[in-house]
Amino acid sequence: MNKRKLLAPLLVCASGLLLTAPLLLYGAPTGGDAIFHTMWHANFSSQLLAGDLYPRWLLDMNGGLGSPVFFFYAPLPYYITALFTPLLPGGAYGLAHVGASLSLALVASGLTTYLWLKETTDEISALAAAVVYMLAPYHLGVDLYTRVAFAEVWAFVWMPLTLYFVRRLMTTTAGAFPYALTGLALGYAALITTHLPTTLIFSLIPPCYALRASAPRQRMRALLLTAGGMSLGIGLACVYLLPALATQESVSLGDLLPEFYHRRWLQLTNLNRRELDGRITLAVLTTAIVTACAAILACRRSGNDDAAAAVGDASDHPCKRERTFWIVVALGCLLLMTPVSGFVWRLVKPLQSIQFPWRFNAVLCVAAAALAAPAARTLQRRASRGALNLALLVVAVALVVYWVFFTHSIARRAQPQWRGDAPTLDADFVKRYARMRDAPEYRPATAASTQAGAFDELMSRICRAGEQPAKVCTVAGEGEIAVERWTPGEIELRVATVSGVAFDVTQFHYPGWAAYLDGRRHPLEPSRPDGLLHLDVPAGEHRIILRLRHTAAVDAGIIVSAASVILLLSWVAARILYGRGRRKRAAAAVG
Repeated sequence: MNKRKLLAPLLVCASGLLLTAPLLLYGAPTGGDAIFHTMWHANFSSQLLAGDLYPRWLLDMNGGLGSPVFFFYAPLPYYITALFTPLLPGGAYGLAHVGASLSLALVASGLTTYLWLKETTDEISALAAAVVYMLAPYHLGVDLYTRVAFAEVWAFVWMPLTLYFVRRLMTTTAGAFPYALTGLALGYAALITTHLPTTLIFSLIPPCYALRASAPRQRMRALLLTAGGMSLGIGLACVYLLPALATQESVSLGDLLPEFYHRRWLQLTNLNRRELDGRITLAVLTTAIVTACAAILACRRSGNDDAAAAVGDASDHPCKRERTFWIVVALGCLLLMTPVSGFVWRLVKPLQSIQFPWRFNAVLCVAAAALAAPAARTLQRRASRGALNLALLVVAVALVVYWVFFTHSIARRAQPQWRGDAPTLDADFVKRYARMRDAPEYRPATAASTQAGAFDELMSRICRAGEQPAKVCTVAGEGEIAVERWTPGEIELRVATVSGVAFDVTQFHYPGWAAYLDGRRHPLEPSRPDGLLHLDVPAGEHRIILRLRHTAAVDAGIIVSAASVILLLSWVAARILYGRGRRKRAAAAVG
């Protein structure tokens, strides 16, 4: 590859590394949701490296009572972060691993944005847009440094990548066509297995983008190909998606109170940078202004410029259509974050599951980058450097510079070491990490109340073995109970009792748990009110195995994903063989 072509991607990487230098030096911040992501990473990676290929049940969460969190929470970012475990010292809490993963996510988001927008603009313009995307205050200041929204930060990687492959489907040659469809399926599957709320709000964008960006005669083809690629992506992700959607009644997701969250509209009145609402308000306002400046600059282009920027035949790929599309997307995102769209939230019930209307900022950032690229191309023309363009440029650059200081001030508060303070962790973080308490909404529905006080009471009732709960608690009768094996999803016990014994095993009951007494199925039920595994064992000596079996939803997800992999590979192989045969026949005809 030409060294000049490598310069822009290298600058994107350098920018991302500079913006995330505190994460690489000091690890992830401890605020926001960092406590959950560090705990999940520690348990997920340890079970994965021990041979559990998909750690859906985390054995040591909830003070040792277990958690079904990865039946519901998307696993892909944790697979990526697990790669850092053998490579980097993570410290006592894995903050270095999570910080390195977040840094990688920001760099990767810039690279995928550059890859996508280079299709319709030049390298300098795509570079500028990638930097805008990485610097966007919701992406960097709010999601990364304030909320430590680990999965949502990774979702920023896959949205531009999905759009890149949508565009490749519209412009690729017949020989490269299978790779574009495969890329779209993989990119969309990656988004699904990273963050479902972002997937929900983004999923209309690729098909609408294909319709708008295609030439009139190619629109139906582009729509069908995009829908086909996304459908394959859904199939690939079903190993996670089907159990996540089909078994939500088994946990306490009602505690998320979506009705409460979606009523808290973004009023655009709180400008306090130290509060989350204020930071989001500033992120929306400044991103909206930068997007507006970029949209005006992008639209101030002549027909000749459109033809120069378009890929292929300008009549088939008019960039004006794309600019209009992204302006509409940006306006739609802004409206959906204000009270004006209240009726939409009431009518479209699935929208309420994203919890927070301000999550539409993620798509607004995509629109801002998409408009920043043609705006940067406009500014490269000397003929377009008029007073209005210069004024718009000054406003946009001033706000982007403000984004840098905005992030800097947030990072200094989030990273006490950077301020020169002693590198001590927040005491509350350390205490919560030691208890390994999961987010309340992911505790099994049969467990005691998920409220903090009730959970403390539950932990106090369980018989102890030192500081940790005993693995087995006798409830009635007498007997000797020995733990032979204690692994995620499989427990083996030896029981000897003269008159029978009833006992609880200190793992939460959950659909799929089954008991086998001397090789035969044995009744297993949740204890009341604690929701632990409860068994009644008759007199004698017995070998008991407790196993977390696959539910119908898990098996169905595995089958659908395996079938999708086979279908995709078969289709790609058939297209490649067909292309080779066609070229051979053409060569023979010429010869």
